[in-house]
Formats: sequence, structure tokens, C-alpha cells
Amino acid sequence: MAVVDPGVGSRRKAIAVQTANGVFVGPDNGVLSWALAKEKIRAIHALENKAYFLQSVSRTFHGRDVFAPVAAHLNRGVPIQNFGPALTDFVHLDWPEPRAWRGGFEGEVVYIDHFGNAITNLESRLLRGSDAASCEIYARHRRVCPLDTFYQASRRRPRSRLWAQAASWRSL
Repeated sequence: MAVVDPGVGSRRKAIAVQTANGVFVGPDNGVLSWALAKEKIRAIHALENKAYFLQSVSRTFHGRDVFAPVAAHLNRGVPIQNFGPALTDFVHLDWPEPRAWRGGFEGEVVYIDHFGNAITNLESRLLRGSDAASCEIYARHRRVCPLDTFYQASRRRPRSRLWAQAASWRSL
């Protein structure tokens, strides 16, 4: 279940998406896009059957009143078809794909958290078999190296503030 829902109270749909690996529940506003990007979609259903919501649904807390109860019912084995009509698609947000480039991969930093961790679109499977010496990330024309732990960064002398920030870099 994911709820980032600035459209609560609007005409956006609430959905459940059955995949080969599980069921995803959330608002149909794109929040599920990344989680579903590589999933095999088996069914999509609108959440309209109020029998599975809390008795009193607020105008602003659908995470609590709609999505959480539906996720709980799904977890207990209620078939996805019971929640509402089938849909053919859901809102997709663009997600940058990594590209093969010069014997490696080129990706993008898609988010930097308040600690300075750079989250990229480079999946760990792309880096398997590589060691830290052969993995480089260039950010603002500075070379930074992906590390697995904060401790690894403490053993190195930071070359720049960006090096220290990227010390906890991890691929998704």
C-alpha cells in the first residue's frame, strides 16, 4: 500500500493492482508507477465496494479509511474482484531508464534525501560483478564512488562534500 495523495477528495480513482508478485493498493495518481514498472499485471480494479472501507470515510484520510482496510482484506484473502469493477490501465509516471554506455551504464540521480544519499535509477543487478574501483559516478563533474555502508566512507578521506554525501549511495 502506498499513499501520496494530494488529490484526495478529487475524482481520482482508488485502485488495487494484482501482479505476479503481489497486490498493490493506492490512489490512481501515479504513485504506484515505479513499483509496478517491471511487474506483470494480472488485474486492475477500482476500489468502490464500501463494504471493505471503514464505516465512516473522511474526506481527507483515505489512507486510513480506504486503502489500509482494503489492503488488510486483500491480505486476508478476499479476491481482488470483490472490491470494484475491472480497469484496463492506471496512471503511469515517466521513470528514466538507465542506458548502456561506454562499457558501463549511464543513469540519473532521481532523488537526494536530507542526508545527502543519492538515489539513482541504476539497479543493483547492473552493478553485479563490479567492484568499487570500477564503479564511478560523476556528479557535477566530480567523481564519486558508490559504497555499501557509511563505515566505508569513514575509512577514506573525503575528496569533496559530494564524496561524503555519496558515501551512502545505493542503487535501487
